Amino acid sequence: MNWRISILLLLFSMHAHAQLKPLNIKKLDVKNGLNDGIVNAVIQDKFNLIWVASQGALNCFDGKVVNKYYHLQGDSQSAPNGSPVTLEIDQNQKLWIGYSTGLVEYDYDHDNFTRIKAFENKFVYWLKAIGNNKLFVATNDTVVLYNYASHTVEPFIMNYDSTSAALLADNYLYGFVYFKNKIYFSSDEALLVYDLYTKKIIKLPLANCQGAINRMMIDHDENIWLSSYFTNQLLVYNPSTNHLEDRSNMLLLEGVQLAAIEMIEDNQKNKWIICDKNAIIKIDTKLNITSFEYQNQIPISLSASVNGATLCSNNNYIWFNSITGLDYFHPSSNLFELIVPAPTNVDIKFAKQLFEDSKGNIWSATPNGLCKKSGNKVLTFFDQSPNGTKLSASNTNMVLEDHNGLIWIASSKGLDQYNPYTNKIENLNLKYNLPIGAYKAILKASNGKIWMANYSNNCIYFFDSSLKRVTSIEEHPLLKKLLGKKPRCIFEDSKKRIWFGFEGDGLAVFNPSSNELKHWINKDDKYEVTIPGNNIIDIKEDTAGTIWVSSLNGLAGIRPDFSMNILNHEDGLQSNYFGPLYIDLKNRLWVGTSNSLVMIHPDRKNFTRFTQNDGLAYASFMELGASADSNGFCYFPTPKGFIKFNPDLYDPSTSSLQYFLQSYTTNDTTVKLSPIYSNAKISFDPDQNFISFNIAAPCFDQSLPLIIAYHLNECDDKWSYTSNTAITFNNLSPGKYTLQYAVDHIKSKPTSFKTIEFEIKNFYYKTLWFKLLMTLVLMTILFAFYRFRTNKLKEVAQLHERAQLLEKEKSVVQYENLVQQLNPHFLFNSLTSLSSLITIDPKTARQFVDQMSKIYRYILKSSDNETVTLKEEITFAQTYVKLQQTRFSEGFIVNIHVDDTLMHRRIVPVTLQNLIENALKHNKIERESPLVVTIYTHSDCIIVENNLQQKGAVETSNKQGLKKMQSLYRYLSNRPIAITQTNDKFEVHIPLI
Repeated sequence: MNWRISILLLLFSMHAHAQLKPLNIKKLDVKNGLNDGIVNAVIQDKFNLIWVASQGALNCFDGKVVNKYYHLQGDSQSAPNGSPVTLEIDQNQKLWIGYSTGLVEYDYDHDNFTRIKAFENKFVYWLKAIGNNKLFVATNDTVVLYNYASHTVEPFIMNYDSTSAALLADNYLYGFVYFKNKIYFSSDEALLVYDLYTKKIIKLPLANCQGAINRMMIDHDENIWLSSYFTNQLLVYNPSTNHLEDRSNMLLLEGVQLAAIEMIEDNQKNKWIICDKNAIIKIDTKLNITSFEYQNQIPISLSASVNGATLCSNNNYIWFNSITGLDYFHPSSNLFELIVPAPTNVDIKFAKQLFEDSKGNIWSATPNGLCKKSGNKVLTFFDQSPNGTKLSASNTNMVLEDHNGLIWIASSKGLDQYNPYTNKIENLNLKYNLPIGAYKAILKASNGKIWMANYSNNCIYFFDSSLKRVTSIEEHPLLKKLLGKKPRCIFEDSKKRIWFGFEGDGLAVFNPSSNELKHWINKDDKYEVTIPGNNIIDIKEDTAGTIWVSSLNGLAGIRPDFSMNILNHEDGLQSNYFGPLYIDLKNRLWVGTSNSLVMIHPDRKNFTRFTQNDGLAYASFMELGASADSNGFCYFPTPKGFIKFNPDLYDPSTSSLQYFLQSYTTNDTTVKLSPIYSNAKISFDPDQNFISFNIAAPCFDQSLPLIIAYHLNECDDKWSYTSNTAITFNNLSPGKYTLQYAVDHIKSKPTSFKTIEFEIKNFYYKTLWFKLLMTLVLMTILFAFYRFRTNKLKEVAQLHERAQLLEKEKSVVQYENLVQQLNPHFLFNSLTSLSSLITIDPKTARQFVDQMSKIYRYILKSSDNETVTLKEEITFAQTYVKLQQTRFSEGFIVNIHVDDTLMHRRIVPVTLQNLIENALKHNKIERESPLVVTIYTHSDCIIVENNLQQKGAVETSNKQGLKKMQSLYRYLSNRPIAITQTNDKFEVHIPLI
């Protein structure tokens, strides 16, 4: 079965390679700063700023930042309260906005809005500037002409013209076009034509129209394009000839008739039809049709739902509504294509190498076969092709043409040779007794030799056409040093040196003329200057003779003197994975990385990154080399196909930019300026010497960098450059300054620029005599203050010393009182218990007396000390607990969990005993519901916790014990005693000293 398919593929004639060149759609939505995603209108002003009327606010987009205008309660000069619906720029470049609540004019000079009284509380849904200082204004209840020079409203039709009034009343108006002092209204199966001079309306029936005309557009050739969404019709009407043509067939896409939602013409006279079913149709000047559809796998394709085209901006960007905001693209801005190697009916997308032979045939090596494109025919070769066209393996790696026009094919199982004269394929492994294995690379050298890299056998071979013999480097006295290394790529430079890139074994270069071999391998020695990685992917040479080597760990430039220029993520390249390489005619280095295509400028310091947002259908590149054809296009392999582009066509310097001073910031205050103040004169107060000038340069191609060149005449000798949109100066001295600035896509000295003249004022008191006088006065005041302060400090110190003595005396007294609390009540209870024990249990009575003696011995011992160790206090507490448990038995439980590492810390004597006694004093103690006291350490504190089962009243409590303890600890520690009580728990935190 497979060989039959192969025959069909060999004989099958295809129209072309499957190609995919996305429109490179960019998004302006809420994520990018838009107020909301419901867009009613969009327009561009004379400063190239894009104004967007969204449902909740008026937005202004400068290519980077969206500035939003909201209604401010009580501010009549802010945006109106309502939704902006329609936008218009008149002949004087004024911006008009129709709101759901009226008509306003935006004042560029003062950055505010002027409301037109004649349209207050009217829903303005369409505006059109029609010359002679007039606006055509359509509202919810009328259509009028507004003369903004005289601020008057003129009638649209005369009162006596009942015919025009009837036509206006009887027909629903869907769209408007202004052309040669006439306004064309679209309606049901007809056009209404309004003459500005006669102020009359006539009805123009459309014979072929079968439904309502929902959208209209006038092109550069003065044709009016009409679409009927409900009947899928596209009509073209010429007002001069009164000719109507049906072009609905232009909306036929793969057998499906689409409906036009919106239409617009770009600056090259191409028509763009926004259709339903998520498609855009392009009609060029020769009426050629190209369609673009939503493709989920490509981020830069159309949004999932497009609603209508609304604007072609000055720089030829097409803007249209989507369900989340605005989509916009430049019809010719995408540099990149994606080419699939095989015909569209063959599932081969994985690309390895593309090669053009001397006859212009394009060969594509893939893992699933070898494809040959000759004109419009595509032939595919496999390992199971018919006799005479069978490959050693379908997994092909590389193709080249030798000096005799024979095609060499490197595959995963060997080498093959295709003879274009006989259309036969010959196995070279059998012919030249070559080992079978994966041949990763082949190279045709300038001396006629063909070098072959056998990856599987870790060997390199070369073929001498004059001797018709293949030789292994094992037979070469010098190259045999490279045996055992896995070769991946081979390259010949302008000096006829042969470079070898290995997998895991670095890089080598062989000079046949001097018979020298040099080998680099990274041994992770920080003092060694060598290649950044040992897995080599591609090798190319620039115009300066520097050999550039890509690897999985960085990019190396080897200069003619063998010094190194290493580039990696530390240089801002965002990846250390470097794959295919190409050097264009401008000596720019193009390299495919794991996440982008990078163009490194000739200075090898600056670079430009391209991602899927810049038109790449796929931005992750293979561990393979790049190739090029005779037309200047280069091919970078990806898992989805070849990224094809002509690097020489990329020239950001050709883009013209309009730029201006947007605002300035000083002392955290931002002052917005009108674009008309590009050459500004600004005055700052003396304390406003931290100044940031914010520059706007509307540019909607995100792949092009914005470089601001600036020069402060009074401070700088040379021009400075920044990629930020702000020029900032710190600590400027008082004086007058002139700032020159320019914006471009490249870093170069500007030939033209704009200026900002500004002055930082100086205070009168900064004169020398005033400074000396103030210094003398200040020194006198300081001396007097010093004497006064010194005396006061002495008084405060004396008072503080006395206060400390009094505080200490007070604390000692409190401590003594604390100790004395143990005596009367405790002694009474203990003697009572002892009296009972003497009769009942004499042995326990003796133990009881012994414990009492230990308690009083501890009190006497520690009476002279403010603190004791935690270990001593715990031991004392355990003795006290045993004594009380003799009284209460199973009704009193004490648990002690203390960290041994804290036993050396100190605590006030009898603190724990007092807290335990406090728990006994205030809580009921019963066998059925015992009192449980837990003593444990946590966060440098010892915590005494007991369950709450409070007595009704405590006769012996004066409620002063805890207060005195808190007062005492305030003297001994800077951390207070914390007391916490809940419904079921009482807890005291004692800080350890």
